[in-house]
Amino acid sequence: MYPKEKNLQGIVIEFKVKDKDNGENDLSDTADSDLAQIKDRDYAADLKEAGVDNILEYGFAFEWKKVLIKKAE
Repeated sequence: MYPKEKNLQGIVIEFKVKDKDNGENDLSDTADSDLAQIKDRDYAADLKEAGVDNILEYGFAFEWKKVLIKKAE
């Protein structure tokens, strides 16, 4: 999500459904996988190129009606 002004926060969000076949035993594992994917694929690159310095990154992990949200540190 791009902010209206460069000095405001940009946001990157990755959504995943828990997948036991990928070694995700709980929603925390899935959210960690989300955050790793954001870093590995540099999803914030476009925001950085647009001059946004303050970028929040969130991983949303789903399993049926359960949701866990983790924020990158």
